[in-house]
Amino acid sequence: MRGQYRPSLVTGRAKDEIEIYGKQIVPGGGGAGGGSGTYSDFLKWVGEWIERPVVSEVQTPPKNEFSWFYNARSPFTDQMRREDHDEPLVLQHLHEQTGLTFTRERKPIRILFIERAK
Repeated sequence: MRGQYRPSLVTGRAKDEIEIYGKQIVPGGGGAGGGSGTYSDFLKWVGEWIERPVVSEVQTPPKNEFSWFYNARSPFTDQMRREDHDEPLVLQHLHEQTGLTFTRERKPIRILFIERAK
């Protein structure tokens, strides 16, 4: 992720309230939940939603708190779930709301794992 954070509000949302969705915004989020926290927290949960780590190369990340809202239809079929979590769509909608640019690249990242002592 690169660029400069420039929020563009979704109708009905306040500054720094971001909709995470693929195919469509679901009224009330469809019960999918959301969260709030720092910029780093936000990126972690976006990565959870699209099942891929999101690495920030933003030079000046926002320091304010964010709130985010997941959008998933319920009940859903496997096809609907894929559409609601569709990586290119989700990242396009995040670009529209944040001004940040997302690209898929191979990069080394640090992953912590724990093994039980023998």
